[in-house]
Amino acid sequence: MHQTHEFTFKIIIIFVALMSVNLRWAYADETLQAAELLKQYRLSEAAVSPDGRRVAVVVTEPVQGDKKRSSIWLYERTSDVFRRLTTIGKKDRSPRWAPDGQTLGFLSEREDQTPQIFLLPMSGGEGQRLSSTDATIGSFKWSPDGRTIAYLAKPKAATPNQQNQASKDDERLASEDYKADQLWTVGVKSREVHELLAKGGWTVSEFAWLPNSEQFVIAANNTRKPELLSDELYVIDREGGKMRGLGKPDGPVQGLQVSPDGKTLAYIGVSDGGPIPHDIYLQSITGDAPRNLTSPIIDRLISKFVWRKRDSILILAGEGLGSTLYRMNTAGKVTRRQNFPGQLLWDVASNGDLLASVRSSATMPPELWISDGQKERQVSSLHTSFPKLIAPQRFVYANTDGMTIEAALFLPAEPHNSPLPLITLVHGGPAGRWSNRVNDWAQLLAARGYAILTPNIRGSVGYGLSFVRSNRRDWGGGDFRDVMTGIDALIDRGIADPDRLGIGGWSYGGYMSAWAITQTRRFKAAVIGAPMTDLAVEYGTEKADINAYDTWFLGTPYENLDDFIRMSPLTYVKNVRTPALILVGENDPIDPLAQNWQFYRGLRRYNVETELVIYPRELHSIKEELHKLDVLERMTLWFDRFLN
Repeated sequence: MHQTHEFTFKIIIIFVALMSVNLRWAYADETLQAAELLKQYRLSEAAVSPDGRRVAVVVTEPVQGDKKRSSIWLYERTSDVFRRLTTIGKKDRSPRWAPDGQTLGFLSEREDQTPQIFLLPMSGGEGQRLSSTDATIGSFKWSPDGRTIAYLAKPKAATPNQQNQASKDDERLASEDYKADQLWTVGVKSREVHELLAKGGWTVSEFAWLPNSEQFVIAANNTRKPELLSDELYVIDREGGKMRGLGKPDGPVQGLQVSPDGKTLAYIGVSDGGPIPHDIYLQSITGDAPRNLTSPIIDRLISKFVWRKRDSILILAGEGLGSTLYRMNTAGKVTRRQNFPGQLLWDVASNGDLLASVRSSATMPPELWISDGQKERQVSSLHTSFPKLIAPQRFVYANTDGMTIEAALFLPAEPHNSPLPLITLVHGGPAGRWSNRVNDWAQLLAARGYAILTPNIRGSVGYGLSFVRSNRRDWGGGDFRDVMTGIDALIDRGIADPDRLGIGGWSYGGYMSAWAITQTRRFKAAVIGAPMTDLAVEYGTEKADINAYDTWFLGTPYENLDDFIRMSPLTYVKNVRTPALILVGENDPIDPLAQNWQFYRGLRRYNVETELVIYPRELHSIKEELHKLDVLERMTLWFDRFLN
């Protein structure tokens, strides 16, 4: 089988439609096929109607070609039916109920290439377009009185006129390329449109209505420097635009919400500048100092929260591989805690006694669940024909600094002889995690006889803020030791074959895979997806609005270049002997293409067997159907060639 696939040093620019046939035949007789793993629906943005009788949710179809379509589905409590609400074949998202529950607003690209706001009456009929703008609408919210909708939109980028293009006098100014999100309102009946903060170069990152429907709380800045954490909090009048400052958060914020009585602002934030929003903070609308509500009791990553009453909040927290749901009052007392063994909650929504959640497990993609306080059950069945997958084991070990590291361990379902070839997969981030969701790489490899270790090494979320911060200015240090300690623990237990080790990952996982093979020759194969290999160059060329995240972890190369050099895999590329497959989207704005070229050329210079695969049109995540298939199949064949 391996002789039919020649791996040479030359770079491959993928024409997947031609190449995929040559790759795909190799596993025609195996149980699990890569194509089967692409047949996953994604559920998101659950919204419960004000009367608690309906749940709207976005369902994204399995990708077909280069199209990713989504529609709004509706669960009706009275009929116990889950059905598609909006037309198939479009891109509909962000369902938002009007305060009276009679109309559902949503964003759609059904008539334009840019999203527009549509309103769908629950009494029947088609969705009617409300907005007409060239700007790209990112989010919207109904006013509490239901008369107005506010939305954030990014103005359309200016294009050179035809005369300038023809004469080649079409230079661009970097300072003018930046287009900021701006806050607008549109009347539901009048359709009159107004822009707030039209002057002064303001960028609005987040907003929330106050209950009076006349004011907003916004997170905004007028620095026009997206690479810096510049947002401050303000109360702004809808009419006239008068602003009153509430202070500057001590780090990134998200999820602004105002309490039902209009007296308290809540948001997910963090202290000491970062690296990510982690805890719920409460702050008086009058501008008192913010108070960390959740850290003293919960200290887990808060992914979402919902005000239930004036002084009660429903909180979704990421905990280990799974999720925990809390009910907490504003005094900081937990009134209820609910765990979901073996499951991950992607989203929650609540109104009255109805709780809706989107849940998955390691063997089942997301589905919609509801609970009325007495019993809970799954109400969608989108994956009845999904293949049977391998349930991982929970594997826990101590790292070299006495921390507990949690991992999921996938072993082949069929009887096998130990020790097994072991592949370690590292998640993105570093402030990410492996969780109870379908892991395509792990499932495909375990079905072919590999043991797969997916550890949540230091820097992962779900184990407290101190754990997230524990690899600050130490990328490739303690986190790498955590990887190797987990591998050695499996070798000591007789599960892993020390002579057949592989490593792989995407983004930060790609970085860690590249780093690992520069530090040790124990790995016999590596698959490196969208990595950072030269941290200084990556810092200066990545998408500007993630610069603050990297700054928190690493500082800046303008002030401490030596640290960037010390933590860059490229610095040590001459040490590599491990065959390495590098995969990247051609237009990746987060870990740009040059990162991959640099490492690839270094490997070639030192005669390391390598391939660089570039996916046209793709960004940081691979989206097109044939490209996704190629990633899975090419990754599997690479490990097979060198480990099996």
